[in-house]
Amino acid sequence: MESFYVSFKTLEASFQSSKIFPNFKETRFCLHYRQYVDQANLSHFYGPEKHPEGLSNYMSVCYVRGRRLINHLVKLQPTEMEIAAMAGLILWNVVASESMVQMTWLISRKRKSTLNCIRCISNNTGICKQEPDSERFLIWSGKQWRSVGTSWRQCRWQRSLTYLMIAQKIRGRNFLNKRHICQDLSLN
Repeated sequence: MESFYVSFKTLEASFQSSKIFPNFKETRFCLHYRQYVDQANLSHFYGPEKHPEGLSNYMSVCYVRGRRLINHLVKLQPTEMEIAAMAGLILWNVVASESMVQMTWLISRKRKSTLNCIRCISNNTGICKQEPDSERFLIWSGKQWRSVGTSWRQCRWQRSLTYLMIAQKIRGRNFLNKRHICQDLSLN
């Protein structure tokens, strides 16, 4: 939500500025409902003890970009409902991107834990062994060694068979239910 706040606040301040200061050559823009900053008079905004010249040079890029956005909003003249819809889209994008980051982390965690489990089992049992210089594993299917890759594009039944065989070997029985067997567990 922190990344949403920055985008939303920029949109809200730009919208308020487009309504209050609609002139294209205006140097003022709103920060909040009762606060505005004037790019032409930054020394008043920052105060003498905070080095206004250096800060104005540093922040001039932000002011130019902000004014460019305000000028676009002045041209478009969006309603409050359209601004609310834009805020909804911003929220949607933030939530979607954060969930993708979280999903990537979760997939990476599942992959690492699955590979560690298979490595541990391969050291303690004879049904699994790792190919030399690779992350691919060979699983004993009862008659022959079958290669099982670490890519999620590999056949789902191979992974399901692998998990089932490992489970049966560890416990002497199947402790995984059908939902876990049919679940597509990504190893990437």
